[in-house]
Amino acid sequence: MLEKFSAFPEIQVIDLDAALGKGSNDPIVRELAARAVTRVGGGVRSLDRARRLLDGGASKVIVGTAAFSGNGINERFLAELIAGVGRDRIILALDSKGGKIVVKGWRQATELTAVEVIHQLEPYCGGFLCTYVDKEGMLEGTDLKWYRALRQATSHELTAAGGITTVEEIEELNRLGIHAALGMAIYTGKLDLAELAKMCRIAGREVAGAPHQILLVIDATTGQNGLAQARQFADQVGVTGVVLAKLDGTAKGGVVVSIAHEMGLPIRFVGVGEQVEDIIPFHPSDFVRSLFEA
Repeated sequence: MLEKFSAFPEIQVIDLDAALGKGSNDPIVRELAARAVTRVGGGVRSLDRARRLLDGGASKVIVGTAAFSGNGINERFLAELIAGVGRDRIILALDSKGGKIVVKGWRQATELTAVEVIHQLEPYCGGFLCTYVDKEGMLEGTDLKWYRALRQATSHELTAAGGITTVEEIEELNRLGIHAALGMAIYTGKLDLAELAKMCRIAGREVAGAPHQILLVIDATTGQNGLAQARQFADQVGVTGVVLAKLDGTAKGGVVVSIAHEMGLPIRFVGVGEQVEDIIPFHPSDFVRSLFEA
């Protein structure tokens, strides 16, 4: 199944068992994250859980229920989360049913609406996953009016999910600068993967909303003055992530630890050779092990 999605830049993995508090599927999630760029959600209710998913290879974690407390925003938890893993690696899930945000596997409604709170949540994440639960899995179309309102309410990255059934809906979401997360429409054959892959390539050429990322490339051979360079670069252009190059020699690249810690920048990729295929996703656990290897 993973090979069928290889034409797409990112896949979304939701561990439903973890979301419902019935265990987890961590080995499967790690296997998927090792072979594709993944955003992973399901049961992310603690900083430790978020770190384990990221250490396991996930590029981002999706947080839903834990982002809310009672009928308000769980600011204490979200502040702890961004301090621990960085804002850009967090996606907040805003699941809406009957106009209200729902939590705990969509079984409990709050008094909040996504449009009302999305701006308040911006400091705590790099983007939002907004699911129109009313039509999830029904193949009856989604609510584009709702997504237009969300787009007007935030400049953050948005991903739409729930009921998306037609190519026309995907095209309209793309015009709004909103990604589409697809599930049931693909599995049932309602949407053709080959056609979607073609759309993805065309959208990539158009580069809507570019630049999506501004990456600072740091050589592993750079010493601690790399932190000063990173600060200067960030002040001028606004950096969203770091690429650690030339990690194929004796250099350890420890400077990125300071950059990530002091500037809150995620490490996106590492370069371990001279070819394009030698640029690989950054895995924190592998990097830490390499620091202590002889």
